[in-house]
Amino acid sequence: MERLEKRGQGLENFKKYNFVFYIIILFITILATFPFYRRNFHAGNDFAFNYARVMSTISALKDG
Repeated sequence: MERLEKRGQGLENFKKYNFVFYIIILFITILATFPFYRRNFHAGNDFAFNYARVMSTISALKDG
């Protein structure tokens, strides 16, 4: 019985630390998707451009 309690406790710790890890990854992902500005430099993800590039690649692969 004691082994099962330790096992359950380990599972709770695993869930807790994974939750924190996923929150950190989510935060980094959110920061990476927003554009940032510094003087005359602008950087960010252009979703429309990336989508068009992917669709162009797919159609080129279909055409052979």
